[in-house]
Amino acid sequence: MKKILGLDLGSSSVGWAFIHEGEEKSEIIGAGVRIVPISTDEANDFQKGNAISINKNRTLARGARRGLQRFKLRRNTILHIFKQLNLISKDFKYVEVGKGTTHQSYAIRANAAIEQISIDDFVRVLLMLNKKRGYKSSRKGQDASADDGENIGQAIDGMDVAKELLARNLTPGQYSYNLLLKNIKTKLPDYYSSDLENEITKIIEVQLKHHADLPHDLTEQLKNKSKNATYVFFTKTLNIPYAEFKGTRDEKKIQLYKWRNLGLSQKIDKEELAFIVGNIKDEISKASGYLGAISNRSKELVFNNLTVGQYQNQKLLNNPHESQRNMVFMRADYINEFDRIWDKQSQYHPVLSDELKKEIRDITIFYQRKLKSQKHLINFCELEPRHRVSPKSSPIFQEFRMLQNINNITITGQDFEFDQDVINGMHEILSNAGKMKDSDLLKAIGADPKKVKLNF
Repeated sequence: MKKILGLDLGSSSVGWAFIHEGEEKSEIIGAGVRIVPISTDEANDFQKGNAISINKNRTLARGARRGLQRFKLRRNTILHIFKQLNLISKDFKYVEVGKGTTHQSYAIRANAAIEQISIDDFVRVLLMLNKKRGYKSSRKGQDASADDGENIGQAIDGMDVAKELLARNLTPGQYSYNLLLKNIKTKLPDYYSSDLENEITKIIEVQLKHHADLPHDLTEQLKNKSKNATYVFFTKTLNIPYAEFKGTRDEKKIQLYKWRNLGLSQKIDKEELAFIVGNIKDEISKASGYLGAISNRSKELVFNNLTVGQYQNQKLLNNPHESQRNMVFMRADYINEFDRIWDKQSQYHPVLSDELKKEIRDITIFYQRKLKSQKHLINFCELEPRHRVSPKSSPIFQEFRMLQNINNITITGQDFEFDQDVINGMHEILSNAGKMKDSDLLKAIGADPKKVKLNF
């Protein structure tokens, strides 16, 4: 008699049946099903091969509770400090009270940077700054506060370039073309999507004067289109194929920016116009998204000399129903606004000292602890159990990896003497080079890349 266990494995359930199979008679001993408690979205992710976590929702909820708890703790600390100094009453109302006061706090906040306000209003402004503190990345050297003395990525580097574009009345294409003429190997900077959009507008305005058959609202029709959608629009709708240029990578690069430069002052072919617009659209897509939108808002603040509060108040004056919920700014923008408001109000209220400013700004509102160390997660070495393994970022590991690769190198093709002197030479060469092509390494050790090959 055979004993058979049958399993039906599904994404959200497991069915089973235990059978005794005889020569004359078979019998089902038991059968059942076990349901896997996952939601529809989790089941879909599982079927697609995506990683799922049943603790994801709990983690998000816990993070929201902690964020709310810390916000309330900062708010209570601010109120306690000013009550201790007898600057506000114990029954201080920090919410808008009365009819027609929906956007009153935004107006007060906008005026606080340019004129005197009362201490009560000043505290309300501080509580608004405490509620939304801005975006700050956890990555080192990116999107950090300007006070930290760290580079904040595009928010700083892109800002300097954007200022230069404005001062010299240049487009990103012209700026890049000038850099490439000096050195074709130079790394081009990142640009704000708003500057790239302006370049498209300028190029199309010039080309409309030379090509009467192009739609007069071409800029509007291309709005929000991706690179591929732009090429489809030109080829399918306007029957204009985009230009193709054959040559080396550097030649293609310099030709592209040459067309972008010429398109601002003289007539270019419609095929070339289609190509450069699609290329700029590709750059816009890389500069857009969540962080791109934040950077563009920061740029607008700097160029118009506005604080976050003044920017938001202008939006509300233009449209009282403007949503402020997803209007995110850099942490540095909020710190700059805090400094401007505090410096202005300290001229009228001597009690707002530098010591109090430091306590409110650095210790209470904008304090953020450093990330917890994760060194305890590094595994122990298999050969030396008392010691942890070296991380990939360690120079020791990088040296080991380089030596391992050198020892695993094999050269095939023409006879070539691969002795210890060659290995030592490779070690010295690779120790001073970040990356090398196999052909460059072969040339460096005196081998002919056309006759011999590396396995790396």
